[in-house]
Amino acid sequence: MSLKELDKSIRQTRELYVKLLLLPLELQHIAEQKLHNQQKLTRRKTGEISVANFVNNTFLQFLKASKTLHTFCSNEKISWAGQEDTLLSMYYQLLGMPFFKKYLESSLQDSKEDQRIIYAFFSKFLTKKVNIDTIIEEQNLYWNDDLWIVLPMLQQVIKKIDVEQGEFPVPKLYRQADDEDFAKNLFLKIVRLEEEIKTKIQEVTTNWEYSRIAFVDRILLAMGMVELLYFETVPVKVTLNEYVEISKYYSTENSSTFINGILDKVAKKEDAASLKKGAGRIGNN
Repeated sequence: MSLKELDKSIRQTRELYVKLLLLPLELQHIAEQKLHNQQKLTRRKTGEISVANFVNNTFLQFLKASKTLHTFCSNEKISWAGQEDTLLSMYYQLLGMPFFKKYLESSLQDSKEDQRIIYAFFSKFLTKKVNIDTIIEEQNLYWNDDLWIVLPMLQQVIKKIDVEQGEFPVPKLYRQADDEDFAKNLFLKIVRLEEEIKTKIQEVTTNWEYSRIAFVDRILLAMGMVELLYFETVPVKVTLNEYVEISKYYSTENSSTFINGILDKVAKKEDAASLKKGAGRIGNN
């Protein structure tokens, strides 16, 4: 993959992240229409559940009110327009999910529960009950490769974000100007040293089959390992702390402990501290 393709891939990954985020809003819009039709009737059909809790979901109201999010969607032309049949099918699948039925039937609705149900939408429904990979691939062939990285990231952001901040942050491609150079250098080294990195991971994970390590964790381990061994000016402790925090945000609940343990073993085994120079020696003693 060329650096130009890397840049394109990063941009498309962000677009996928935002497009998936719009999904519950699209289904909420369908629910609004259904609720409006229900209210026109003197009584609901037997067995028909009110979707009022979903329509009034405060976390989705937070997303709706986010100018940053909707400005980005408008500028980048990101939407689910033309996918009405897919969205309607997904809506009826969601209504059949036990966790969602329980939410709709609950008389106790608060902001924490509203946020939790949107997290569950991604973790229990979208990742397990919907052929989302096929739906996404039909729109962009490249997205299918990124889907199972983006979904865990999105779940963790939804789980931890504070709705009181008023805006849902659209991820920046790079925080600072020199981050782009750092990212490209890191990427090239990971590609070039892929087999060597895999071997080093296997050497310190004797109780784990490499293929059983979560995909996001394998990526984070490769990134952390390259940083430890081939980036002279990044202190060992900075790398360890950095990837522990990243894993807390983007991977599973137990990933931070696992990644910290593996990278610490690699750092000691390879004597990573002795490879550092200049600023990279800070905090290594």
